[in-house]
Amino acid sequence: DLEAGKPVVFYLLGTTDILATEIAAPSNYAVNGEGGDVVAGAPFPDGSGSGLESAESPLNSADDRVQVRLRRLRDWGEAFVGEIAVQNQTAAVLAGWEVSFDYAGEIASVWNGQLINRVGTRYTVRAPSWNQDLAAGGTATILFRGTSVQENETLRNVIVSAVCNGPMPRSDVIAVSPQELRRPLPLNKPDSVDGVGHEYLVGLDHPDRQSFDPAVDRLNFGMQSANTVTLGKNTDGEVVIFNPWTVDQSPQVLSDVSYADVSLENIVPVVDEHLRQDIGGVLSWEHQVGPRQADTVYIRSHEIGVHERIDGFDPATMKISLLYFGGRNRLTVEDTADGLLITAGVSGQSTLLVGVSKAALIGNNIEFHHDQVVESRLFVPFGFDASDVSVVSRSELLTPLSPTDESTDGHQSRVGNSSPRSKFFSEVASTTGVSVLVDTMGLAYLREVGGEPIPIMRDDGYWQGHVPLSRDGATIMAAARDDLGRLRVLDGSGGNGYAWILDESGNYTGEDGPADTSLQVKESLFRIDIDGDGAIEAVVGINSGNAGDQLWGEAFFAPYVDMGFWEIPNLTEIAETRGTSLLTLAFLLSTADGKTAWAGWDSLTLDSESPRAIAINESIASFQAAGGDVMVSFGGAAGNSLAYVHAAQGKTALDLANAYAEVVDKYSLNRIDFDIEGAAITDPVSIALRSEALSLFQQMRPGIEIWYTLPAVPTGLTYNGHVVLRSALNAGVVLDGVNIMAMNFGEWAAPTTGPDAHTMGYYAIASARGAHDQLSSLYAEYGHEFNWSQLGVTPMIGVNDITTQVFGIEDARMLEDFARANGLGMLSMWSVARDNPGGIGQATATASGLDLPSGAFSSVFSDYGTQNTVFLYEEVSSVAGVALLSNYLGRAYVSESGRDPIAVTRSDAYWQGNVPLRRDDATMVAAARDHLGRLRVLDGNGTDWYAWILDESGRYVGEEGPADTTVTAKESLFQLDLNGDGLIGDG
Repeated sequence: DLEAGKPVVFYLLGTTDILATEIAAPSNYAVNGEGGDVVAGAPFPDGSGSGLESAESPLNSADDRVQVRLRRLRDWGEAFVGEIAVQNQTAAVLAGWEVSFDYAGEIASVWNGQLINRVGTRYTVRAPSWNQDLAAGGTATILFRGTSVQENETLRNVIVSAVCNGPMPRSDVIAVSPQELRRPLPLNKPDSVDGVGHEYLVGLDHPDRQSFDPAVDRLNFGMQSANTVTLGKNTDGEVVIFNPWTVDQSPQVLSDVSYADVSLENIVPVVDEHLRQDIGGVLSWEHQVGPRQADTVYIRSHEIGVHERIDGFDPATMKISLLYFGGRNRLTVEDTADGLLITAGVSGQSTLLVGVSKAALIGNNIEFHHDQVVESRLFVPFGFDASDVSVVSRSELLTPLSPTDESTDGHQSRVGNSSPRSKFFSEVASTTGVSVLVDTMGLAYLREVGGEPIPIMRDDGYWQGHVPLSRDGATIMAAARDDLGRLRVLDGSGGNGYAWILDESGNYTGEDGPADTSLQVKESLFRIDIDGDGAIEAVVGINSGNAGDQLWGEAFFAPYVDMGFWEIPNLTEIAETRGTSLLTLAFLLSTADGKTAWAGWDSLTLDSESPRAIAINESIASFQAAGGDVMVSFGGAAGNSLAYVHAAQGKTALDLANAYAEVVDKYSLNRIDFDIEGAAITDPVSIALRSEALSLFQQMRPGIEIWYTLPAVPTGLTYNGHVVLRSALNAGVVLDGVNIMAMNFGEWAAPTTGPDAHTMGYYAIASARGAHDQLSSLYAEYGHEFNWSQLGVTPMIGVNDITTQVFGIEDARMLEDFARANGLGMLSMWSVARDNPGGIGQATATASGLDLPSGAFSSVFSDYGTQNTVFLYEEVSSVAGVALLSNYLGRAYVSESGRDPIAVTRSDAYWQGNVPLRRDDATMVAAARDHLGRLRVLDGNGTDWYAWILDESGRYVGEEGPADTTVTAKESLFQLDLNGDGLIGDG
């Protein structure tokens, strides 16, 4: 805030041919008037916005250059979706606008804008990244989800700030006299001690120092920070400099120089405070300066290749100290079979506390210096809060000087929490991306992927305080996020389930009981078989009504298959080996003369009779006949789209619509996809022609679903993607879904190394969340709703074209968990051909660039959404309607009366998880129900037979072995001749 009558001074560092004292003051800026209030009332002064369902009001202010209005769009009682509209009534563009206001209610989330600050009731919302400038006479809208505190909502003290790009002379500007430019500190000149000393600039881009003389030479770290360099020691004992975050690097070496030779006298004053701390920590350890307590294990990060094994560590009485650890070094703390392993990520230095677990640690017995806690947050990998751990002084340690004699932090100290850790969490349910945990006290928690446990709390007549996992026959069985983004837990017993609604802190705020939502809805949300019928019911949504819809449903996995390979893909074989009955075929493009063709090749047009064209048609037909189905994708990153060539040749929208219809008819399609990227996403002529053509196409083929596939960034869709979608919506095109390409984000937008690094799975999920928010806002402009079931996500598996960005198996699991939790309409991947090992570290068309088994990614995604079981499972045998099946991975399943298969599972010393049909010398041969109604499977080796007993979910609960029941009894139950006497049972 700028107080009345006071100046604000900005320092600029630049270059100019004009003396600083002669530079004219800026003239194209404006000072905002006093803030006003916005209440429910009237439309804008120009009459716009009138006739709406909810009343609205402009900014009540003497300054009429900018007007603001507020209205409600949707209201569901305890919360509502509101709209804040900002109208520019000047004749110039307002750049980088933002609006701040006081609001007595609660704003939970914002679309079409960025909530950048909240202090008490004061909110500040900035323009979205794709619409930062407000044109003259233009209006920008911000949507938010809020809670109401009174009938007439009011925004008080509303102020709109922006930079005006046109002259707006004012008499009340504050004149500020020119200030002398503050120049950067010059680099230290070479040391001339005795005329022989040298000063060497430190950096990984500099060569190793072969002639560093510790007696006279010095190291200059320049403007480097602890994020970019630190001191280390290699396996030869030499001093090295390395980056504390970059894993693959070549450290700079001071050849033949050890720490016995180096002291603070060899360090030029260091600018960065954290680097001073880290350098001091290394020198202190190497020179035996600072604490060395016998009951303390000191964790370091500078010794490359050093691995310590500590036996007899007692976490109750002994301490762990990170006083000498680099504050910006990667730190991992993980439980292993041998004990607790503490590792510095780049140097690889590690300490193993044998027989110790993370859960046994006590916060007070883990020591850090102040900045390691407050800024580096090194306590997080240990699983503690900042207040739990101890802070000790580093005043005894060596510390380099600073150029300006600034002090170095670290004198602070305080004790931590000495109470033993009482929370030993066990995971009891993880059917979605939200897990249910229970501690040793029996209390229930939630945890999202990568998050911390959240206690489940109630404060009502049913329960006060922390809710136990089980209470008088009721148990919390599963957790999820619903399509409104709310945390939910399923509590109850059997079919008598209550879907609790929780706030972000885990507090109960309401519920859907047995009479409020169907069992089907709860099973779909929580991905759990509540009624024990062996199937998780899918919620039937609204679709095109096309006869092929039963093959797709409202959620599906359909990976991309590149049909442009010289060897035509065998779709049926792909489906059988990858476990999916739905495929997306890429890409249909245009030949030079405007014909539709696979990969745009003249030999692969729709009417071509070339051997490869015939092979494509036969592969598709055979796949569909076997029970699978395809979605054909137009466009792609390479070649020319039909829309582009049709526009260039002056053809009409009807011509293009007929071209699309020809493809649909030829391949009996249920849906089509348009992959719009590269040059196609910035070509306004082809964008407009495609939109008009699809509007006509939907009149010709109203039952066909249309998906758009568009590029994305971690915040959602790109600006160009918005333009493409708005064109389609303006033309009246009904899109069944928008699929985002979560790939090749670029290190600038999605760093995978350094202090701000995240995984590609994290960025894919962030992109999906951002796109959902953007599309919800965009669709609302046209009176439509956008649901999670209309969103798809397609990652590039393995090494991306930007090779530092790698989408691995854990990323795939994370994305599928997110898809299940939110009900994504589509999961896909680029591509089936890349789901193979090879090309390590490279992005190729036929391998992932990773050392993973073939089909590794498909095995993660293949069970998402609709499963066409007749295609995915092979029947082994069937007895009285109970079939024993095997899937494409060779795992055993049981299906009764044609219902969805259930996996045969064990959780004992013999087997963990889904049991393969064949194991060493044992094979399952049949399934049946016995006279007690129990599910049974017969397993054996031809001599010894075991009749397993399964519960209704397919889980092994016992067996009858060779000594328990006779072979003839087993023959009668499973209707097989096991002993080869030509008889079943007694004949």
